[in-house]
Amino acid sequence: MICVGLNYRNHILELDRELPRHPTLFTRYAESLIGATDPIANPAETDELDWEAELAIVIGAAVRRAKGATSKRP
Repeated sequence: MICVGLNYRNHILELDRELPRHPTLFTRYAESLIGATDPIANPAETDELDWEAELAIVIGAAVRRAKGATSKRP
């Protein structure tokens, strides 16, 4: 999954960071993801567990230069 970070102005300012001039991209690999009801593994090496929620959109076909809604539905 390719993600765009630092995309909420208020959150960037809360973190005391400068507003980015370009999109900040990062990845989330399948091994690092869990579902809503999955147990969270707490590694023995740390007692400072952190979490984030991500919103993912899955597109079922190759897309390039999408311009908006289409009336074609499967």
